[in-house]
Parts: sequence; structure tokens; C-alpha cells
Amino acid sequence: MTDPTLFDAAEAERRRDEGMALAEEAADVDWKDAWRQTIRLLAAIGDPFCSDDVRAIAGDPWDHPNAAGSLFNSAAREGIIRHVGYRRSDRAALHRHPVALWVGVE
Repeated sequence: MTDPTLFDAAEAERRRDEGMALAEEAADVDWKDAWRQTIRLLAAIGDPFCSDDVRAIAGDPWDHPNAAGSLFNSAAREGIIRHVGYRRSDRAALHRHPVALWVGVE
């Protein structure tokens, strides 16, 4: 029997949001503050940016790397940034995997 939630967009979004909330809650407060400030700084500059750019300024996530995505999504929901596409990561650990590209909202 097929799982009824296998292809359920609403359930997928619910699970995504729940996982991001848990990751953000578990992350170090000082790290979150540094990343939030850096996202706001890069948004104010106006050029497209991605998580690689935030890492270059604020450093790697200290204890819960999955929280990075939740910080970008929170900033988007707050109207600070908007998603504009993807680019390939320069981080060797990501093997040129696509990462979200963001820009500040004017």
C-alpha cells in the first residue's frame, strides 16, 4: 500500500516548516544573531547573495547547520529578502550543489 502522504505538498510543507523550526530552536543564539545580522547587511547592499556569502562573513554554523535554511526562510517571510534563483556553491563539501540565491527587498 502506498503512503497517502508520499506526494502531498501540504504535508511536505508542514514537515519542512516543523524541521526548520526545530533546527532553529536548537541552534546557538549568538550564531543565529550573527547570521541574521549578516543576512540583513547583504540584503541592504542589494546584490544577490547565498549561504556561501553569509558563511564567508559570519562563519560556519556552530552547532546545528540545518538552521541556516530556516534563517533565510524567516528573513523571506519577514519581507527582508526574496528568492531570485540558484547558483552553484563554491564550498567543496557541497560538490557544486545548487544553493538558493537571495536579494534584499527594497
